[in-house]
Amino acid sequence: MTADDPSARASTSGVEPAILVVDDTEAKRLSIRAVLTSLGHEIVEAESGQDALRYLLKRQFAVIVMDVRMPLMNGFETAALVRQRQKSESTPILFVTEYALPDDARVSPPVAGASDFITMPVNPHELRAKVAGFVKVFVDAQPVRPPFRPAPLGADSWRALADRVPIGVFRTDDELRILYVNAEWTRLTGLEASEANGLVPHELFGVAAPEQAGRGASRPDLHQEFRRTMPGGREGRLRMVSRHLPDDGPGPAGWVGTLTGILPDAAVG
Repeated sequence: MTADDPSARASTSGVEPAILVVDDTEAKRLSIRAVLTSLGHEIVEAESGQDALRYLLKRQFAVIVMDVRMPLMNGFETAALVRQRQKSESTPILFVTEYALPDDARVSPPVAGASDFITMPVNPHELRAKVAGFVKVFVDAQPVRPPFRPAPLGADSWRALADRVPIGVFRTDDELRILYVNAEWTRLTGLEASEANGLVPHELFGVAAPEQAGRGASRPDLHQEFRRTMPGGREGRLRMVSRHLPDDGPGPAGWVGTLTGILPDAAVG
């Protein structure tokens, strides 16, 4: 395996074109890389057919540029295995070889699993043009995904989302009076929003109020746990976490918090 090992970053879902160069001779790989670098695409090097197959398990390539004569597994044998995999059966294979190819291979490249051949010494312009053509076909075949533009959510949409969150949510003004509670808060406390509005949650639950260190002051999050009789008469424990919203923020000063059951008896009822 070469130093340019993409196994840690390989992706099977990306559409950015990449070129796989397969040759057991480092000097030849470097010379091919030098010719193809100007195309501006990622070039991955494999020093054997086995390495090439391993890379193909992890990602898709726009084209494979491969030597024919390699030890253990030559280019034709590698191409045959590449063609057996559904994800790579149509990946173009451009053979680059130093020796004369059989006439039947030249006349009928698909028989050898190849899309095209180039004989050494390589003509740089020919190699670059052939690879660029295969890459263009790959890019053109990719589905065009329109840019994602999330639809803006209005106040009603945000309230609908908050009411489906499986945790109690509340909002107060800077005097600690409740301005908003969601459906889960109502389920845990038994108080509808119309009943809760204007109440002070800490007085309601009998716990200490947040430290009032002055308007706009930075105040730490407040974590409180307490027992409460749940709807239906069952005793349970609740946890309330509150965070201060200073008056120099985007909205009015106050507190926002969550309410959750911390024992099974408090979480259901």
